[in-house]
Amino acid sequence: MKDERKYFELTDRYLSGEMKDEERLSFEKMMEEDVALKKEVELHREINRAVMAVDAESFRDEVKSVRNSMKRNRRSLSKALYPFVNHKWLAAASVALLLGLFVLLFLHTERNYSNGQLYAMYFEPYRSGTLERSATASDSLFSVAMYYYNKHNYEKSIAMLKEYSANNNNENPAVMLYLGISYLETGKVDSAEEMFDKILKSDNSLFKEQAGWYLSLTYLKQNKKKKAAELLKNLVEEKSWFSPKAQELLDYLGSQ
Repeated sequence: MKDERKYFELTDRYLSGEMKDEERLSFEKMMEEDVALKKEVELHREINRAVMAVDAESFRDEVKSVRNSMKRNRRSLSKALYPFVNHKWLAAASVALLLGLFVLLFLHTERNYSNGQLYAMYFEPYRSGTLERSATASDSLFSVAMYYYNKHNYEKSIAMLKEYSANNNNENPAVMLYLGISYLETGKVDSAEEMFDKILKSDNSLFKEQAGWYLSLTYLKQNKKKKAAELLKNLVEEKSWFSPKAQELLDYLGSQ
C-alpha cells in the first residue's frame, strides 16, 4: 500500500510541475523503462483534463470516457506496476476519482490550480501533420526529425532539427516551433522560450499564433504569470485559433 501511494504521489507532483529538474528527469526515465507507469501518468493527465473541461452537458460523456480508460488500463497496471496491488483498493481509488468529478459539477466548487498544474492541463505537443507541408521532397533530414517527433523521441528530433537548420543556414519558423516544443518536452525551458520568441519577433507571419500560445505556457511553467497573461490576452484579442483556450487559462489565472 505504501508503494502504491508513493507512485500516485509522484505522478501528481510530476503533472503539477512541482518536481525539480533532477527528480523530474529521473521520473521520466522510469516512465521510459516502464510502460505501465507511463500509461498511469497519461491516465491521470486525462483525468485532470476531464476535470478542467467538465460541464453540465458533457459531464456524462467525460465520466464514461474516464471509466472506460480505467477499465482498459487496470489489468496491465496491476500486473506490471503494482505486483502487490489490492484490486479492491484500486477500485476504490477509481470511485473516488469519479466522485470528485461529481462534486466539481454539482457543488460548483472552485479550485486554485498552481501554475505547474495549469501547464500540465493545457500543454500538449503541436500535431506535426499540419506542419509537415512546410517541408519539400528533398528535406529528408526534416522528415527524419518529424519521425522522431511523432514517436515522442524529442532528444533525437532536436538533434535532427538543429542539423537541418544548420545545413540550410536559415531560421525556418516551422523548425523553430518544433524545436521549441521538443525543448519543452525535454525540460530545456530557456531554449524553448528562445525559439518561440524568435518566431514572434521574425518578419515571417507563419506560426506566430502557435508560438504565442506555447510561449505563454513556457512562461507559466517558469511561474512568469504576468508575461503569460499578456500573451494570452493578445491571443484572445486577435481572435486566433487558440482564443478559447487562452480565455479559459486567463480566467484561471485571474482567480489566483
